[in-house]
Amino acid sequence: MNIDEIFTGYRQGGNNYIKKADSKNKWCGFSKGVIDGLKERYGLSFNIVLWGNTPVDHYFCIPFSRLKPLFTESLMTSGKLADKGLRRWTATIVNNVFMMRANSAYSILITHKPPQP
Repeated sequence: MNIDEIFTGYRQGGNNYIKKADSKNKWCGFSKGVIDGLKERYGLSFNIVLWGNTPVDHYFCIPFSRLKPLFTESLMTSGKLADKGLRRWTATIVNNVFMMRANSAYSILITHKPPQP
């Protein structure tokens, strides 16, 4: 099974922003233009999907509404590409924590832990 089978028709658009991420630490970049377009079409009702080499075994589908606090102007990536007009955010996922700019100060746990008895 591959990502096409999990998210049927994802190449035609829809409410998922699907990115292939580096397998080791799930590093990925997100275009401001794409995020803004999804927000225009779906409000906060879209997902950020990150997958590695074997998506059926290892992918994350996160509602954007959970990540919204991290997608701010102040947390956008800086550097040479930003200076050339590429506006984006970069993030990693380590131990089920989504970290903007690989910084634990800007992070959200993306899995739910069951209540303890």
